[in-house]
Amino acid sequence: MMSQKRPSTGDCEVSEKRRKVVDISETESNSNDSVHLTCNGNVDASEISEIACNSINGINSIEVASDVGTISVVTDGDVKSTLEYLRECFPFQKFQLHLPPIILKHQIYCFVSDRELVDQVLSSLTANGEIIQIGCSHLTLIVFTKDYKSHVIQHLTKLRVAEDLIGEFLLLTNVITSAGGIVDHRQILQSSKMSAEDIKQLVQIGVLQMYDESSYSFGLPQVALFLRCFWFGRNCVLTMVKRSKNQQILEEDLTSRRLPKLARLGVVFHTRDIIGAELVERVNTTCGQFLRLPYLSVPT
Repeated sequence: MMSQKRPSTGDCEVSEKRRKVVDISETESNSNDSVHLTCNGNVDASEISEIACNSINGINSIEVASDVGTISVVTDGDVKSTLEYLRECFPFQKFQLHLPPIILKHQIYCFVSDRELVDQVLSSLTANGEIIQIGCSHLTLIVFTKDYKSHVIQHLTKLRVAEDLIGEFLLLTNVITSAGGIVDHRQILQSSKMSAEDIKQLVQIGVLQMYDESSYSFGLPQVALFLRCFWFGRNCVLTMVKRSKNQQILEEDLTSRRLPKLARLGVVFHTRDIIGAELVERVNTTCGQFLRLPYLSVPT
């Protein structure tokens, strides 16, 4: 397994000198998307964003904490590196290789708070065929296309599905991607050698799922196994927060706890889930980052 690296954003410092001179330069780091921004003067936040976005290629969003302070520069690469990192963190070995690495879309928000940017990058990666987004049980699951195809081949081969049908489905993935993730029944028949019975079989197996009465989207075989563990684990972690003093807990303390064996995804996976889904609030305090149920006071 590759070494796990947390995605990083470029940090920018603003000096308190009154001259409005901006110095922008790329810095060497593990990520090619890190940028150092120095502003000499009391430059307005909107001015900083406009200057940086117009001066640096690839900058899509800038978060300014204050006019004089720390600025986070958010790029397409931050979203991509976050996806790679979350993929590496998925405990697929605990599922005995029955599932590919799965990322929940809202988990990305723990690292990149600009949701509009996240949506834009995910749409681009999906259109380019790099990832597949699967709607399931009010969740958006993200799987890298290479992992998805490998998982499908393994699953269909195990079920002794005809090689020709497996090949046709792999070709169909390109058609579904080109169609925006949804393809109708007639289009499948016209763009492949599949019969109506073949389509029905793929739906029963789980590689296709009904979107409406006449169209289909991507399905994930054995997704029920993931969902069982997911809902159980989420409830366990939320219960831990609820039973903590004042219904709040240090994030560091929560991620160090152990879950029951059925919660195979692990406490870190579920912590990112409840933060990204906004089931808890993440609050910076002098004691560290607290996670609390909404509408509660923060300890001083």
